[in-house]
Amino acid sequence: DEFTIGEILRKSYRDVALIIAGQIILFIFGIIVLSLIIVPIVFIAQAGGPGGAIFFAFLFALLFLAFGPQMVYIFQFASSFVMLRDRVFVFSAIGRTFRNIKGNFWWIWLVMVMMYFIVAILAALGNLPVTVLQQISMLQRVNYSGIDTINNMFSSPLYILLFAISLLWSNACQMMGDLMVGVSYYSFEEERTGAALLSMIDQIGQEEQNPNYNQ
Repeated sequence: DEFTIGEILRKSYRDVALIIAGQIILFIFGIIVLSLIIVPIVFIAQAGGPGGAIFFAFLFALLFLAFGPQMVYIFQFASSFVMLRDRVFVFSAIGRTFRNIKGNFWWIWLVMVMMYFIVAILAALGNLPVTVLQQISMLQRVNYSGIDTINNMFSSPLYILLFAISLLWSNACQMMGDLMVGVSYYSFEEERTGAALLSMIDQIGQEEQNPNYNQ
């Protein structure tokens, strides 16, 4: 069988629609959960005065640092991978994600923190030429009091080229972060189910099936 452009587009549209619908539901669900958490905190903080507000703000920040990376991993990254791969809706994807990462909660925290750290460092390095050019232009404006210096800098071919490269680099860094999360999830899933190993065992002794090979 041969793939056609129309078939690829149809499958892509289905994938995009599935992800968008899932993200909208997760966004609404997240707003509801945050409201259920924040509203009581605000009410108690108001009743307790400034000291109560500071205490509950600190408590919320501490809880977010402890459990926020895992929640982002589950609801934003891993569930999207599962939706696309298994063709299931968001709630089924979340359920499978929870089952497959069971016992690796703090490993996930480490994966997410390292991923964000690496992506941030690489993205900052990619944005460095644009930042340096902006700082040079700001110094020229201070020295010569020329308001046109900034406008000339933004319209210069060098700045446009560096900005485009920086934007592409930032997107590439983000994709690398997504890849790190995806590999970690498949590793956790394989550790739990052994699905890939079982599939390789089942293929032993079977005739190779290649649709592009005509005997």
